[in-house]
Amino acid sequence: MKTNLSHLMGTLRAITSILWVGLCVLGLVHGLRGIDWAGERVDENLTLAVDNLDIANDLLQEIMDIMSSIEQTLTTIKQTTVDTTITLTDSRILLNEVSQVVTQDVPDALDGVQESMPSVIEAAALVDDTLIMLSAFQFSIPIPFGQDLSIGLGVDYNPEIPLDQALENLSSNLEDVPEDLRNMEDDLTTASVNLLVMRDDLSDLADDLFLMRTQVEDINPQIETIATNVESTKDAIRETQGRIPGLLRTVRNVFIGVMILLIISQIPSGYIGWLLAREGFPGEDQAE
Repeated sequence: MKTNLSHLMGTLRAITSILWVGLCVLGLVHGLRGIDWAGERVDENLTLAVDNLDIANDLLQEIMDIMSSIEQTLTTIKQTTVDTTITLTDSRILLNEVSQVVTQDVPDALDGVQESMPSVIEAAALVDDTLIMLSAFQFSIPIPFGQDLSIGLGVDYNPEIPLDQALENLSSNLEDVPEDLRNMEDDLTTASVNLLVMRDDLSDLADDLFLMRTQVEDINPQIETIATNVESTKDAIRETQGRIPGLLRTVRNVFIGVMILLIISQIPSGYIGWLLAREGFPGEDQAE
């Protein structure tokens, strides 16, 4: 009975050892394949990461170029706005001077002309009559053997419109001009106020553009820092990628060593099982 039990236990032990050896061999084969597959995936992922970092670095460089262009554009617009503000200030001063001349000085002068027009027209009538009279003054001296000798004052005055009537027409045309010019004061004042508002708005816009340009100018150094960090990360990944083959060799060797140790560890157990299956426990025959 004991001999049969010994054979059975030995057989099971030997079979178990053989199964463990087989599992270790399969584990060794598939484990090495898994290590190689994992190494390939890691290498591919690291390569993909490096490519993405290259794309990110190029994108950051393009962003820095765009930010530089925006900064230059904002600088140009700001300078244009400042120049326009100065122009509007000068234009407002000129408009105020024009308003003073057009709505006050010229109407006052025209009023003075209108007031003096009656006396001027009266004097023009006398001048006109005098010129007509002088133009009509002439006489002839008969010459027996030639043309008569005409003698005059050399005045040839025969206008279609007399001088006094022309002045009356001018005075009539100027009657509403002073008031019309004075009525322009409100429009010119409004235009001056609008120029002032535009100048203030453009001045505020210039300040905002200066602030924007300063903010954009501060962005590029930050992007450069990020680009430097990306480049450092890319170098670290490449360095790691270069170490992967060595790490894989080490892992493979360790794994192979462990699996070989497991296989070797089953040899004594299998041998003992084989002995038990073949001969039973030592001393069993003598005990029987």
